[in-house]
Amino acid sequence: MLGLSDGGVMVKRRRISGVDRVFNAICLLAREYGTTPPQTRIAEHLGVSKQYVSNMMLLMEKDGLIEWIDRYTYRVDDSTWTPPPNVEI
Repeated sequence: MLGLSDGGVMVKRRRISGVDRVFNAICLLAREYGTTPPQTRIAEHLGVSKQYVSNMMLLMEKDGLIEWIDRYTYRVDDSTWTPPPNVEI
């Protein structure tokens, strides 16, 4: 896909895949809400169907980006959890 840069020069732009869009939404919503979002929230955020999100998440699992813990719970690989400052663990 070709487009114009700010300077008017033709540049090749990388098309963002569905997996990238869903993964970016997961990261954004997780930062905002403090936990990985359910598929319905991701779908609403992106304006797509829940089935689309589900299909993209299956591809993410195959790529090793996420890991399903149980039917509704997943985790993002290589992510870290930071405990709140007022809690002792």
